[in-house]
Order: sequence, then structure tokens, then C-alpha cells
Amino acid sequence: MKNILILSIITFGLFGCDQEEINPRNLTEEINMIAKPYILSGERVGIAIGTYDNGITQFYSYGVKSLKDGGEIDENTMFEIGSITKTFTATLLAKLHLKGDVDMEDPLQQYFDGTIIVPKYNDQEIRLKQLANHTSSLPRLPSNIGDNEATLFEEYDIEDFYSFINSYTLTRPIGSKSEYSNIGMGILGYVLKEQQNKTYFDLVRDEILIPLGMDETVLNFEEVNHTNVATGHVGSKQKTQMKFSEVFEGAGVLNSNISDMMSYLEAQLTTHAGGELSTAMQMTHTKTNTYHTPEGSDIGLAWIVTKLEDGQEIHWHNGGTLSYNSFMGFNKSTGTGVVILMNSRNMHYSGEVNFGFELMTALNKY
Repeated sequence: MKNILILSIITFGLFGCDQEEINPRNLTEEINMIAKPYILSGERVGIAIGTYDNGITQFYSYGVKSLKDGGEIDENTMFEIGSITKTFTATLLAKLHLKGDVDMEDPLQQYFDGTIIVPKYNDQEIRLKQLANHTSSLPRLPSNIGDNEATLFEEYDIEDFYSFINSYTLTRPIGSKSEYSNIGMGILGYVLKEQQNKTYFDLVRDEILIPLGMDETVLNFEEVNHTNVATGHVGSKQKTQMKFSEVFEGAGVLNSNISDMMSYLEAQLTTHAGGELSTAMQMTHTKTNTYHTPEGSDIGLAWIVTKLEDGQEIHWHNGGTLSYNSFMGFNKSTGTGVVILMNSRNMHYSGEVNFGFELMTALNKY
């Protein structure tokens, strides 16, 4: 990040709330009041939070990297970011569109030979843009995927996808309704990396990570030059890192830390990225369709757009893997945003989204 980074590192053990946190007087006290209960209840093992306010970044941490070994979380601690990866895939689509390498309106069929038949709805064809905004009418997961959660995305290969897509029948008009699709975004990432003759990660690195100086956003934790990694948990049980085949990389493969993700967040709210990358990011923010949840939301390219109860409109995405949850949200009109990384999976659907909305509300309040 090219601006001055102001870090406020706050780590809390398991103790009760002070009186000033019951009646918070500033943003820090309000964030403490929101975040501490997640640790105190045992619902979360560790939490890293970054807030952004027009060039000023603050960092907060709670809990530990591991229930077994402890360890303080800092801004360089690594986490899986899960489906926030989808926003990188959408940015790739926008940037390659600007470069003239692909067109958002290209039919998906164009990227496969005649032995692969992408389904149509009447005469409608699935287009790349519809993979990026979840209106392709493809399901969340292909029907021929396995049922072993630990290897769900790792073992599904391109031949499995070919078998699925050749036999799938679309059940509604393309573009008529949003339905979150891991296979849709995954195959978009596959198509883009094949078109560029690169691996998915090399494409992300060259087009996004290097320009933003995100040196510690990686495929595998072993690729960073330190051991500062938050261990994933489900309840009290530790879990291994989630793996992805090339079919699903674009849906959730990336791992990162607060430091890098704040650079990514800042690039959403400023023109620091410069050139085609900055323009591409702004393109992903533009509303392209309505979105199914929360009610009344819209979607750009990957980014969901929701008006919160306090009236502010935010762009956001969450992520969930076997044992991590994440959230990124930002308000373009106020220049504020938040990133949350957690090394445990919430067993309540979209718990990290509610957490993120609470923090965005607190940012807007102060």
C-alpha cells in the first residue's frame, strides 16, 4: 500500500466486557463490543479484522492461531479466504475484457470444442458475464460431484465437468434469476486461464497480485516464507488446508492475510491500482442484476450490493471453507471498508456476513 499504514493491534483473552464497551464511545470500543462475544462464546478460535477509512487502516485481533498451540494473530497471519477468491476471478474477466483478450458477452460454448455441448435455454446461450454474476442458470454444484466434504473440490476434474455439462438441462431462462454457483465461477476461472495459457494462480498473480504488491496471497500456506499461519478449526477440531482442482480454483482457492487483503480493499476504493486494473475493479462493482439474498440486494460481477439498515449501500463478499470464514465489504460513497478473517467455520449459515454487516454499521456510525 502506498499510503501510510496505521496499525492498532489489540489482542484479547477470554474476559468480560468493560463498562465502556457496553456504552462504546469510539470505533475501537464498538468493534471490541461486537467481536469479543464471538470468542467468549467459543464460536470462534481467532479473528483478524482490518478497517479502512479513506487511507487510514487499523488492525484488531482476538483469540489465537491454534487451540492446541496458542499464538497471537497479527496482520501477517495467513488464513484461507474461500469465496472472496470469486471477486479476483471476476476482476480477471473484466481486465481481460478491457485488454481485448475475451469479451464478457462471449458464449461459454466458444471456449470448448464440438465434443462439449454447453446447454442452452431455448436459443439463449450462457455467456461469460453470466458466470460472473451467478445468472447462468447453472446449479451451485454439479450433480456428479462426490459427497466427501474434505475432498469435494479437490477430486473433481475437467473430465467430470465435461460429463456434467454434456448432460445438464437448464431449468429456467438464462439471466432471469441469480443462483450462487461454485461450478459457474470455477469454470469461468478455468476458461480464462486456458485462454491465457497460464495456471489460474499465475494469471491472478500477473494481473492482480503483482500490481497491488500482494506478495503473500498464495495457493498454499507453504508458499509464504514464514510459519505465521492460523490453523483452521471446526469446533475444537483442527482441519487441514482445503484443496481445489483446476475446475474449482476460481471459486475459492486463494489464501491471504489482513495486510494483503487491505491492499486489495484499498484498490477497490481508490485509483491506486492504476490503468486497466483499476478500471476493471470498478467494472466489477457496477450492478448487473438483482440478487437473491439478502432480500433487495443486487450483484455486480461477483460483488453483492446490499443496503444496510442504517441506509448505507455496501459491496461485499464472504467466504467459507472447511474450517475458515471470511468477509470483505466496503462503502464506495464514504471510502470505508472492513476485512474479517477467521480460522474457524461458523456452523450457522452466513454468520460471517452478519458479523461483517455489524462492523460496517459501526464504521458508518463513527
